[in-house]
Amino acid sequence: MSFICDRFWELEGRVCHYAWGERGSIERPPYIAQLLSRDPGGLPWGELWLGAHKKQPSALLINDQKAPLHELIDKFPEELLGKHCLQAGFRELPFLLKLLSCESALSIQCHPDAANSLRLHAEKPEHYPDDKHKPEILLALTKFDALAGFKHYVQAKQQLRQSRLFDAWLNCQQAKGFTDDMPGLCRALFALPETETPGMLQKAKQELAKRDRLNAEEQLFLNLLETYPDDRGSCFAFLLNRLSLLPGQAIYIPPSMVHAYLQGSGVECMACSDNVIRAGLTQKHVAAEDMFKCADFSDGSPKIMTGIELASGPHYYETPATEFRLLDLRQQKLNLAERPELPGILLLLEGEGELINPNGSRLTVAKGSAWLRPAKLRQGEFLPLNKHTRAIYCEGITVYS
Repeated sequence: MSFICDRFWELEGRVCHYAWGERGSIERPPYIAQLLSRDPGGLPWGELWLGAHKKQPSALLINDQKAPLHELIDKFPEELLGKHCLQAGFRELPFLLKLLSCESALSIQCHPDAANSLRLHAEKPEHYPDDKHKPEILLALTKFDALAGFKHYVQAKQQLRQSRLFDAWLNCQQAKGFTDDMPGLCRALFALPETETPGMLQKAKQELAKRDRLNAEEQLFLNLLETYPDDRGSCFAFLLNRLSLLPGQAIYIPPSMVHAYLQGSGVECMACSDNVIRAGLTQKHVAAEDMFKCADFSDGSPKIMTGIELASGPHYYETPATEFRLLDLRQQKLNLAERPELPGILLLLEGEGELINPNGSRLTVAKGSAWLRPAKLRQGEFLPLNKHTRAIYCEGITVYS
């Protein structure tokens, strides 16, 4: 028995209604709900997962039955993953494609690298379900704000000292003998007694409310504290670099980089892992000690990318990750004869398109639809049908043959 690789297969993704997700309004529905032509229902629309991760697997409709993608890959690895993935040691879809839409901030977080993922999964599988790292790229679809990477330590500490709002925190760093660097400053924040932290945060909030002018870090601190009262994660507004992406710009988040997405909608492509170490701005498990062991505390922010557009091919975003490559098809076609033998997922973001299968059959596809390209599907095309057509195509792994 083999999997039929003579067509693009429609893929049904999974929506996650996380509390930080976009609720929108009557005039401007949530991005994901609008894309999928669904009633928002007053819910927060946080993520759309497209892939084979066991937490939220996508499904294919086969003989009127929904078949989870990860189960199909277990049965038909050669047809669905192809020779390159199998030769590289992959026995599951290497990547996970998501749409993310946040109205309020996600948690202060980082993703462990490969070695730490193995260790944490073995020690705490209930918190770290995967034994793989999680590099990721985020491509902004709207204006998108994020925190990513630490500021220079001396500048960050000077700003905290001059504000006179966080003396308890700074005194804790010295009194407990923490190192005079960014890891020491972060350790001091989490070493503050639970009885003292809310008071420090509320006092800072009251003092800032009296001021006529606030800088960007102070305003963000207040915004975060409003959403997450008494959460010391709000203090990372003073520690992390702030980035504002325009539509079409992207950032690559390597393993170990501390970050938090603040507001906006974007496409995420990542290795197929759901390992997240959280340090605040969340109701989920906070593991500050794990972050201290795994995070990169060096200063620096990710480079903002605009992608590479070749005359003979689609617009794409280059990253160091080997698990995925993200292509942005802006009124451009996708010809599988020009792509390696790799699995891929196509998501139509705007307009209409046409899929041409190897037998010549044509199918008009609508905005919001997603399609699986089995690796063994070596012929076939996606064509834009109007000037508004835009699609995202993620394939894994990165090979050049």
